[in-house]
Amino acid sequence: MNRRSLLAGAAAAGTVGLAGCLGGLLSTTSRESTPAGVGESVLAATDYELVGIERRTTEETVAFAGQSETVTVTSYLTTYERRVGIEGVAETATATFAVFSTPKLAVFGRPLNPVGEQSTRDLVGLLEAEDDSIDDLDHDTDGTVTVLDQQTTKSRFAATTDVGGFPIDLDVHVTEAVERGDDFVVTFAAYPRSFREVEADNVTALAESVSAEPPTTNESITGDPPANESPTDQ
Repeated sequence: MNRRSLLAGAAAAGTVGLAGCLGGLLSTTSRESTPAGVGESVLAATDYELVGIERRTTEETVAFAGQSETVTVTSYLTTYERRVGIEGVAETATATFAVFSTPKLAVFGRPLNPVGEQSTRDLVGLLEAEDDSIDDLDHDTDGTVTVLDQQTTKSRFAATTDVGGFPIDLDVHVTEAVERGDDFVVTFAAYPRSFREVEADNVTALAESVSAEPPTTNESITGDPPANESPTDQ
């Protein structure tokens, strides 16, 4: 299984669920978040590397008062990886950490983005729903972590997957959303459970180093065009 695909699937499900909650109440038809990432010094210390930033754009036509509009929501998934070795599987498995940013949405001061209110169990359920290569997802333990100077819940889940024909036990970590300006930010992580002694600390360090500034990268952002850009504009 490609861990990037797993985490990207969660982001896709999140934006689809968000669009479905908008109804016809928005005063404008589009919202876009800013990509979020982690500090360079912590990346160096944990040996994680940026592998890409993926744009996730969801559109849904909604009806209100006899009229219809297309509502567009653009979110971003920033993914980091570290190669880990597993006996018998060489280094085909990876440890992955991802930061998902999604825009806040509100009408008359009332928040509409469900991500801001979802528990870690709700958020991790997106993984299971969107990627059939992850099995036996089960809640393990809860803790707290400070992300962007805000204390939030960080939960660990047990899961299994298949890598190169070998069954692998996974630890999956998810944090509840914190606020960053006009966005919500959520972190996801997954790694082979046999590397928990090292990777659990790495995941905490990475989560605590999430920056208010977008990640610095020379790589192109992949995925759908943002709300105000057509495919030919890129």
